[in-house]
Amino acid sequence: MISLQEKGIDATRVSVATSSMDGQKVEDYLVPAGASFVADVQGTTPVDKAAVKPQLRKPLGTKPAHKKSA
Repeated sequence: MISLQEKGIDATRVSVATSSMDGQKVEDYLVPAGASFVADVQGTTPVDKAAVKPQLRKPLGTKPAHKKSA
């Protein structure tokens, strides 16, 4: 998993919100300074970060190198 610090992103500038729409959809928004995402994008609710538990991710196994037959 790539960390925000690794990419130079200030974690205080990242927020997560849910929508009331059905389906599994992800959208990224760049919100300018002084704007309010929750106020400007209707139908969204901020996620309580304290209620979210991080999940450890296991790295994918490596594939053996493919050998070409002679």
